[in-house]
Amino acid sequence: MVQMSDEKENRNENVVKLTTPEFMYLLQRMDLISSELRQAMDNLKQEIKQENNSVKGLIWTTFGLMIGVVGIAVTVAIKLY
Repeated sequence: MVQMSDEKENRNENVVKLTTPEFMYLLQRMDLISSELRQAMDNLKQEIKQENNSVKGLIWTTFGLMIGVVGIAVTVAIKLY
């Protein structure tokens, strides 16, 4: 029985406690960094969406101007013909 008790005590000494203040501090820092990264990613996603929308608007404006120019060119070509 004494030998079994000694083995149990040795096992308990080898166990690393994960609730030390240092470990808890690291967990808190990791959570903080994770939330900051998530927030930065959300901000970037929002900026990318805004940029995409403005680029889409420019594309449609350019397309409309091209159609207008082609229309004027066709009208001039018909008048000269």
